[in-house]
Amino acid sequence: DAPTSVAEGSAPAVGRVAVREGGVGRILVADDDGAMRALVRHVLRRFASDFDHATNGLELATYLHEGGPYDLVVTDVRMAGMTGVHAMIAARNSGLTTPFIVMTAFPEDTVRRLVESTERSVLLSKPFQARELYAAARSFGLEERQQVG
Repeated sequence: DAPTSVAEGSAPAVGRVAVREGGVGRILVADDDGAMRALVRHVLRRFASDFDHATNGLELATYLHEGGPYDLVVTDVRMAGMTGVHAMIAARNSGLTTPFIVMTAFPEDTVRRLVESTERSVLLSKPFQARELYAAARSFGLEERQQVG
């Protein structure tokens, strides 16, 4: 069964994970919480067959610079090394237009304004429902991939 909230999830996944054959999308997930990375991967597996995982902001920036292109980036705000918002702004400043879903348990006004003023980005406040994450991905035009098996 699909997890229904951020409190549910499974063991952490590290590095690139091939989720299903048949999909062609690529998603980068950045969060220092392994259960959250697993939940995001589980909810969004219909959109992608290839996931990269970052556990801190510096890994996120490295993947964005060296691992792309991505169809979607899902990032937490508060991580070691660099926040997800700073990584998103750096990506935009370098010309990347990849959509970002920014997750936070601390939706401060400053963070909200930065995300809202950045094109192709949306803020999700934790805890959120799986359907909200799914809908945010669909809002960027992501379509479910053809599943094999």
